Amino acid sequence: MSSKDLGKKGEEIAVKYLKKQGYKIIELNYQTKLGEIDIIALDKNILVFIEVKSRISPRYGPPIEAVNQRKRLQVEKVAKVYLTQKNLWHLNCRFDIVSIILTAQKPNIFLAKDAFWVESEK
Repeated sequence: MSSKDLGKKGEEIAVKYLKKQGYKIIELNYQTKLGEIDIIALDKNILVFIEVKSRISPRYGPPIEAVNQRKRLQVEKVAKVYLTQKNLWHLNCRFDIVSIILTAQKPNIFLAKDAFWVESEK
């Protein structure tokens, strides 16, 4: 499986999982020139920016570890663009990470709520 296929499969699994957890999906693969956010959703009244990381094995550590400081800063910048474009700075926001290991039986899914924070510019 290519890394692109793995990422797409992981995002599909994450969307199904998040819906079961009560999230309302608003956007998938929101892109700007600064980067992309995999999923934007509402969890009750909180706007959630979600990064999805998938692996086929835990050999190189949990997928969540791939969301390093550089990736977090990129996601934060894209989230700020989204909030500005949609005029949503009044909403409470958070950043979640969905970590998925695709096993032969069924995926191992871990949801990290409030995985990291952003300082508001407004």
